[in-house]
Amino acid sequence: MGKEKREQAHLMDAFLRMILGGGLGLAVCLFLLGVGALAASKGWFPATMLSRICMAGCFLGGFFGGLLALRGGQGKTLLVGLGTAIVFFLFLLVAGVILYRDISPLETGWTLLVSALIGGALSGLVAARPKRRKYS
Repeated sequence: MGKEKREQAHLMDAFLRMILGGGLGLAVCLFLLGVGALAASKGWFPATMLSRICMAGCFLGGFFGGLLALRGGQGKTLLVGLGTAIVFFLFLLVAGVILYRDISPLETGWTLLVSALIGGALSGLVAARPKRRKYS
């Protein structure tokens, strides 16, 4: 296999892992939002805290999705973590458009995007392995 084909295969593998990580991030975020909505309906905390739970869900979704995307991979960990967070946010945005058809991303979309990006970047930093020294 030539060098170009190996690089192309590595790139496609990274994209596939980012898509899978984005799906896991969406599942984590939706689970946390469901638990938060259930807890708010039971009266365990005020409903005004749901925006904070939504930001925490986006952070954790970006973090765990990034960890899945970086598992077993090699290369630019920070870029893969950020890419996974972007894919996760795009999944979340598409789901919101399909369900609500009329959304305004300027109201809360930026905070959710930043939360997801911070989670993805943190996963990239956590998964980064220091380079081993070669002893001669």
